[in-house]
Amino acid sequence: MQAGPPLPVRVTTDCGRYQLRPDGSVAYVGKWESPVPPVAKAYWPQDLAWYGLAHGHVLIGRGMKQLWRSHDAYTHGRYLDVGAVVLGRGALAFNYYRGRRSNLLVARYGGAERLVARDEVPLVFSSGRLVTWRESDKALLLRREGAARFLAHAIAPQVDRESRMVVFRAKGELYAFDGERVRDLVSLRKLGVTGSPAVEPLGRLVAVHDRRRLVVVGYDGRLFASSALPRSRHPADAVSSPAVANGARTAVAFSVTSGNRLRETVFVLAKGKRRSEPLFVEKLVGGNGCGGSDWLAWQGKWLIYANGGHQAAVIDSSGQAPAIGLSKVIAQLPGIRTDGEGAFNVEWGA
Repeated sequence: MQAGPPLPVRVTTDCGRYQLRPDGSVAYVGKWESPVPPVAKAYWPQDLAWYGLAHGHVLIGRGMKQLWRSHDAYTHGRYLDVGAVVLGRGALAFNYYRGRRSNLLVARYGGAERLVARDEVPLVFSSGRLVTWRESDKALLLRREGAARFLAHAIAPQVDRESRMVVFRAKGELYAFDGERVRDLVSLRKLGVTGSPAVEPLGRLVAVHDRRRLVVVGYDGRLFASSALPRSRHPADAVSSPAVANGARTAVAFSVTSGNRLRETVFVLAKGKRRSEPLFVEKLVGGNGCGGSDWLAWQGKWLIYANGGHQAAVIDSSGQAPAIGLSKVIAQLPGIRTDGEGAFNVEWGA
């Protein structure tokens, strides 16, 4: 490893957390620590909301803090199929499944829960009201004090955790709900995005892509940037990481596999551009890489790239400095498993 980025990189394995410094040295930081308490059965990395069970009662919290305990007991065992947990300022919502049917419950902190609907999934509290999605007819609903107002037919709604917008597509259009009104942002067909594209909120921006094209728009409906994606003869090749915007919202980065997932390329798409630029190419370990488990993170002009095969690199998005490969250093860290399993995370570290 060579000098380059201004900050070190932190790698987590089964054996602990390690700091990879710009000068090439490696330091042990400490043991791996869960961001949620042991009672948590599952948590959501976006906001560290979690749920657990204690004697059949549902526990809900955020980070290391428990926020609520259910009045009723829901199971005599250790398992409850909770689909989503949504935390608001004064209330929370969660749903659980019995068979294929969802039960939606709402409670105030410190209060008892109440069943408010079936076949609905909670999405977000917006302006003090709960936005839900009904699975059977794809209806987006706004709930307040038990009453529900139909908003729209919504395909694959996604929540922007930064702006609390709900973004969705319907009939070739991209929409956003801000808690007050549904905005028709843009026609995806006119931008060349067809089929069943993925929608990814980026905070003030939204990325949408199919197999041929990636488009980024703002919540005002203005086109931020767009790019054709590399052509491939292999159906398995596609965008393989979530798109991520830099802090200044002047560029978006993403990765794409090629050669039947033999290689992966990191691209950057700058504001106002109609073509993305390749920054870095990684030959995936094991030949046929899995894809879809990759991630990118910005720090100034620098990007961290990492994938599920324990490969990583630090990339200068300006192209002025060569990429710094971290894979060889990571392979020598305690706790890295050759089967690709086990804890593995790469992030910027102080």
